Amino acid sequence: MPRRFRFTEEVINEFKDIFLKGRVMPLVVGQRVLAIHPKVNEIKTGSILTFEGNRYNVRFDDKELCISLVRDYNIIPIAMSNTLVI
Repeated sequence: MPRRFRFTEEVINEFKDIFLKGRVMPLVVGQRVLAIHPKVNEIKTGSILTFEGNRYNVRFDDKELCISLVRDYNIIPIAMSNTLVI
């Protein structure tokens, strides 16, 4: 059975801290992201299509992966400088 990939606890805590302090804007439709694909458990690039609560429909660049619903904690924006509030 393949090992499931997860962001490290340190990375998760760093992003939680950023989000809780309100320094990161929410993900938006069309934004480029890195996301853990729910079926293959690998980090892949893609774009946000829509959102449903704390889950986002991500269109992955790899055409074989298509579109998948991904939880917010498994997604990070590719260009953090575009999402930080100064």
